Amino acid sequence: MVREYLETSGCRWLALLAYFGQTDGPSGHTNDGKGCGHCDNCERAPSPARAGAAVRHVEFGDGEVVSCDGGTLTVLFDDRGYRTLAVDLVGPTGLLQRRR
Repeated sequence: MVREYLETSGCRWLALLAYFGQTDGPSGHTNDGKGCGHCDNCERAPSPARAGAAVRHVEFGDGEVVSCDGGTLTVLFDDRGYRTLAVDLVGPTGLLQRRR
């Protein structure tokens, strides 16, 4: 279990909450799938790759990142539904931008 925690590319806070069977923790953090924004993995994630981020794709339009798992993003686009995208392709190429 420690190895799984160490090797996760997701939010470490959510991993700990799940391990102990909790849905929320101190300081108002909740297990809403969006991550804590403070652990090493959340800090390292490119900004459009964070769950809950409002994004715009050049072809698919506006959407919201549902999850980021390793090298893939799952995004719910307003007009196209769910799409799974490779982080390596959408980030550096500018295909996926964070909406403000």
